[in-house]
Amino acid sequence: MIRRAVAALVCALAIVVGSGGVLVAPAAAQATPSLVLAGQSAWIKPGDGFLMRLSATNVPPGAQVAVTVHDALTSRTAFDASIDGNNLPPTRDRQKFAFDELVADPATGQRLLAYTSTALGGGVFPVEVDLRSAADESLAHFVTHAVVAPVNADGALTVGQPLNVAWVWPLQAEPAYVAGKISINPTTLGDVSPTGRLGRQAEQLAANTDVPLTIAPSPETLDAWDDFGASKPELADGALAIRSTIARNQFLTGPFVPLNVPSVLRSGLPSDLVNSELRRGVSTLETFLGAHVDPSTALPGPLDAASLSLLSNASVRQLVVEGDALEPVNEKFTPAHPYKMRVEPDADSSAVTVVATDTELEKFLTGDEPPALRAAHLLAGLAVVAGEQPSLARGVALTNPVHWNADDTFVSAVLAGLRGNPLLRPTTVEGLLDVVPAATANGQPDGEPVYRELAPYSAPAPPVNARQYAEGVQSRAAVADLVGTTNALTLRAERALATSLATEWTTPNGRTQARQLLTSIRGSVNDYLSRIQVQPNNTNITITSSKAEIPISFRNTGDDPITVHVKLDSDRLVFPAGDELEVPLPAHHNTTVRIAVETRGSGTSPVVLTATTPGGLTVGKTTIKVRSTFVSGVGVFLTVGAIVFLALWWGWDIHRRRKKRALGGRPTSRLAPPAGQPA
Repeated sequence: MIRRAVAALVCALAIVVGSGGVLVAPAAAQATPSLVLAGQSAWIKPGDGFLMRLSATNVPPGAQVAVTVHDALTSRTAFDASIDGNNLPPTRDRQKFAFDELVADPATGQRLLAYTSTALGGGVFPVEVDLRSAADESLAHFVTHAVVAPVNADGALTVGQPLNVAWVWPLQAEPAYVAGKISINPTTLGDVSPTGRLGRQAEQLAANTDVPLTIAPSPETLDAWDDFGASKPELADGALAIRSTIARNQFLTGPFVPLNVPSVLRSGLPSDLVNSELRRGVSTLETFLGAHVDPSTALPGPLDAASLSLLSNASVRQLVVEGDALEPVNEKFTPAHPYKMRVEPDADSSAVTVVATDTELEKFLTGDEPPALRAAHLLAGLAVVAGEQPSLARGVALTNPVHWNADDTFVSAVLAGLRGNPLLRPTTVEGLLDVVPAATANGQPDGEPVYRELAPYSAPAPPVNARQYAEGVQSRAAVADLVGTTNALTLRAERALATSLATEWTTPNGRTQARQLLTSIRGSVNDYLSRIQVQPNNTNITITSSKAEIPISFRNTGDDPITVHVKLDSDRLVFPAGDELEVPLPAHHNTTVRIAVETRGSGTSPVVLTATTPGGLTVGKTTIKVRSTFVSGVGVFLTVGAIVFLALWWGWDIHRRRKKRALGGRPTSRLAPPAGQPA
């Protein structure tokens, strides 16, 4: 009835009556059928039903699901080939199920397929799942695995022991603070949001209450997450979720921000830089967690001989490294044990313990396949490794990619597959090292250790070079001199200095960000100093005595008090109290100081005033013009003498002129001529 109604509606919509004509809709293209694994049994006991959840679309009427089970895999190589359906073992069983008869989950619409076969003993069996049309044409296809584990009544394996599995979760984002008016890195803010990459991982970690994991966080990321949560309550839950997992998980320490240690050591940067960042990382992580963290185990990233030696000297004795970071070894079975690695050539006593991750199995952590199918492949691969040497204590480590965007379905499926699995024992890196001995040449506990070597590694240039970093160090020191080591401005400068070398910033854009961060430290100094105003240039001050005081004004518009060093320089003035002094400047305050001066005469005397910070940074430089109207005692004596001289001269000149007039204008300076001679 419903189908007829839908068909009638389609017909009605297919014909549109317009003025003067009829428009017929074109036929819809045939949609491609799909069949996707949405979930399955992580393992079953012999004879139990193997359950799969299937998500399907556009399935034509009469379609069937063909399930083909092959013989158990006998090697890791065979497992790797089976993923793509290549070189599958002989067929053991094949059954078909009518798709329309499969039970549908009313909540999700997924179809449930239960395959039961008493012919499956212990092992990992490739299972082909094929959606076929009524004409037996293949419409969709994938390969998964059925893991069968013979167990006793108590659930333990009848033979052998489970494989130890250490799953390592790095939690790191780009440095949280960048240069500019909006200092919060939007990428980091998005990562730690509830729906972001790290926000969802925090929820997944908190929801897992019984599977032990190893977490390798960036202390800088966690510290910033806490900071963000203080002003954005919706972000606080993520930080709390991570903090809540400390009782069941192992936390690995590392530098404050992830560093490419070989890159740092090869670039002429300060030799103690890595050690100081390691100490800061441990301190920050312990503050975040509120608990002590053992720094002896680390996920160091790329390594070379120099960086390995540095970490060893920093008491890091156990390392988790990517499998391809070591020179290959020729082993019959999967390398599923720790190794020893000498820090100093030919010195066995210098050896550290190395856990190399399984890079092939790690490929299932990402990829284009559906998340449930990738989870099934990963669990099956681990089961294959468990079956290689079941009588020996062995272990495999997996590390999530740094920028892992964890799918909820994948994480839930893997955790469910590790939980209560008789073939697999989830543990931390520490737990794996406790029970799995390092590899020996003869495979026996008392055998000669197998020493691995690092593969050659070409380190990239760090985000900033040694000169740029040194300038940043100087700027940071200038900030500390200005406001003290505990001031927020200094702490921001230190953070900028540390994060400028983060491995996240080895991209071209990242290098620009790193350089801008270092420049921003000097910029913060300049901005801070610009808030201090010194006496205006060419100020005129008049004094009227030989000893006087000249006023000098300062204004501090900043939020912090500061003391400036003042130096005075003049060719004609003397400063009895000294030509240098310290002047405290309270925040948001005008300050005037009076400087004692002495002068020996009148006139204008320039005074050059230079104000600097205690660390020598110039705050301001100005010239003050001091005009003196004072006349000294010698000057008065000379002036009076000149006046007296002039008065006497004027008096004598007046007397001479009067006498001349009295003599009738004859010159008084000549004698009368003798008698009888003409005048």
